[in-house]
Amino acid sequence: MGPIASTVDRRQLAPAGGPRNPAQASAVPVRPTAAAASLASSRFARGVAQLQGRIQADRQLQQVPDANGLKLRPGMESVFLPQKTPTDKGTVVMFHGYTAGPWQYTEMAQRFYQAGYNVYIPRLPGHGMETADGTPTGAEIPKSYQGQQYDTFVDQAFADASALGGPVCAVGLSGGADLALDMASRHPQVKSVAAMSPYLGGNGPEGWIFDIMPVLNKLTFGLAGRILDLIPEGKNIRVPGDPTPHTEGSLGQALAMLEVGRKLTKIPCPVQYLSTPGDTLSGSTHIAPLIQNSGGLARDGWFTFSSKLHVPHAMLSPEEDKVPGAAQRVSDIVFSFINASKLTDAK
Repeated sequence: MGPIASTVDRRQLAPAGGPRNPAQASAVPVRPTAAAASLASSRFARGVAQLQGRIQADRQLQQVPDANGLKLRPGMESVFLPQKTPTDKGTVVMFHGYTAGPWQYTEMAQRFYQAGYNVYIPRLPGHGMETADGTPTGAEIPKSYQGQQYDTFVDQAFADASALGGPVCAVGLSGGADLALDMASRHPQVKSVAAMSPYLGGNGPEGWIFDIMPVLNKLTFGLAGRILDLIPEGKNIRVPGDPTPHTEGSLGQALAMLEVGRKLTKIPCPVQYLSTPGDTLSGSTHIAPLIQNSGGLARDGWFTFSSKLHVPHAMLSPEEDKVPGAAQRVSDIVFSFINASKLTDAK
């Protein structure tokens, strides 16, 4: 198949010293008392009930329209896979891509669940909605001036996961990677993050629009963003049985998602980045400084596919990534990092 990866330039990323692997020495296990175990079990049960209630709310929305007369499309509901009892492995929160849905994690969710983790895949705000006649609509996706909805969403997801007990790890794809990184930035308790194709903007001329939009919006005190809110990013077409349903929004809504990632300057926990050359939505121009400010490649990993493979931006889901072996490679890297703190770089 040819080379699976290309070399990452470490000259500006590797710090002068420090350990390469972020894994910490394991503490001597302490057997919990019966009282402590009972308390953990009760806490876990309450956390499970809380999240199951959120899943049920999504399912209810598939039957009963919201205040705007919109329903949730079939297959777009949030997903929660809890273990039967409290687990020391904790919970992995998986954020799907902007305009996509929890279905992107079908395979990866099962892999983590079978390894003993709780898995929670919350539907992004406003995603997956449709009108009474079944037409997909992004009308409720946060607009350019509603970025605080993503902050609230991330905070709630962290609180829900923390309520289950044990460590919390985050995984994200595209705009979901921005949210995963933002969760770690806002909540230093997050253990680790795997960021696939973070939506930060591309390199060179092809990514210029992602550099201009945030600046223009600030210079016009939000007016540019409100104009972009009126410009559709794509056409919503519902295809019966579509395995990869998306809900397109406006350019202003894309700006709101982009700014989640652009506001990040330093991530306090170890991060495994994955990217692909030529990605106009996720280029090294913006990934490299974030790694450098956070500790360099002594702490973080950065895997980039070979340009010869033409791996797509949505590299995770086998339905979207048709490059032989690529989606599986992504899954292996993410799992090894979250489960064993193993960093992977392109070599």
